[in-house]
Amino acid sequence: MNKGRLFKAGALASLVLSVLVHPTLSMVHAAENAFQTKTFSKAASSRVQVKGIIIKYRQGAGVTKGLGAQYAGQNAAGLGFAKASEAANRRGVSLLFDKSLVTGGHLLRLSAALPPDQLRQMIEEIAKDPAVEYAEPDSIRRAALAPNDPYYSYQWHLQAATGGIQMPAAWDLATGNGVRVAYVDTGSTSHPDLTPNLIGGYDFISDPWTANDGNGRDSDPSDAGDGVTAYESYWYCGDAYQEFPASWHGTGVAGIVGALTNNGVGVSSVAFGAKVVPVRVLGRCGGLVSDIAEGAIWAAGGAVPGVPANPYPAKVINLSLAYRDACSATEQAAIDTIRGLGAVVVVAAGNHSESSTLYAPANCRGVITVGATAANGGKADFSNFGATVGLSAPGVSVLSTANFGYWTPGTADYGYWDGTSMSAPQVAGVAALMLQQNPGLTPDQVAA
Repeated sequence: MNKGRLFKAGALASLVLSVLVHPTLSMVHAAENAFQTKTFSKAASSRVQVKGIIIKYRQGAGVTKGLGAQYAGQNAAGLGFAKASEAANRRGVSLLFDKSLVTGGHLLRLSAALPPDQLRQMIEEIAKDPAVEYAEPDSIRRAALAPNDPYYSYQWHLQAATGGIQMPAAWDLATGNGVRVAYVDTGSTSHPDLTPNLIGGYDFISDPWTANDGNGRDSDPSDAGDGVTAYESYWYCGDAYQEFPASWHGTGVAGIVGALTNNGVGVSSVAFGAKVVPVRVLGRCGGLVSDIAEGAIWAAGGAVPGVPANPYPAKVINLSLAYRDACSATEQAAIDTIRGLGAVVVVAAGNHSESSTLYAPANCRGVITVGATAANGGKADFSNFGATVGLSAPGVSVLSTANFGYWTPGTADYGYWDGTSMSAPQVAGVAALMLQQNPGLTPDQVAA
């Protein structure tokens, strides 16, 4: 989990990072919220069951590109996936068709989990088929974490201090008016300083347990909470045997982009004139590559089978998530599709003080990868770095909207966040200002 850690409110101080934002802004720094700094060890990853694989066939291979939903749950062997099914059968499992992805691949579910080595060997065998363009696991990705607003004076990241991004001068020229920014994250919670700027949205989490809202994909992008018990953390997520409360990560990200500003309430944001589109792809234990890819494409106005068209396509897509892995073919195809739709993709570099080339989607082509800086203008100690980082923005003690519910949404409030997850939406907001001034800018021109 990308370390977008949130300092939460007083009553929970003994269990999570704490700071309740009042006019005094008194701070209590407790133990780090490890739920937002998760990494997989080799032993831990063996407990996490990969539930599906993604296969894309070359043109002329004889496999229908877009199989309809009526085939979901059927044995893949009878739908043109004979060789892949044989590879699975040799390992004692079957492949069941789930859906055709908008990226051109097919998502197939395993009838039972395989040990990691057997899964890798099976995918390698499938990929050797000359008819296959690529085969890969459907892996899990995780979150990386002078107005009259009363807390503006505490938002060093927006101001002209050494490490700030000097927004007041930019606001004289643009505020993001007429531009839509989508954040592909944990969803939204109700907040008086944010909700009026949210528009549309969708929940792309296909697994009901991960979604934690009783169903799979639906039109409600509300964040139902991504907290897990110690048992769930260890056995389902592959993390420490420790209870982790809900992060409300998306609420913090969205507030940085587009919280109401100059309204005499709460905090200010980078692009308060923009509208913000919530796209929910992360829940308990994170989110699947297939869900993230289709959610991001939909956010930019791309068509996704079985999902209504997005009436509010965004020109800027923010992905505040990072996972130590290569950029998958599915992720790269999604980014290429989004850029083809004319939208800019901004991503977090990751928070493990390592090369960003090791982390997806920061290592994908065509994205703006954002590192984190501290108040002195130097690199934040946790920020990833390296060749793929295009620029950096403040990522330490960034004040934004928050929610103080433990498992389920609770009181709307404000909190300090750390992480490249909070740096990326500042860049996404600035991109919105640029596009207000010049709507014809291409993704490459914005990045330049």
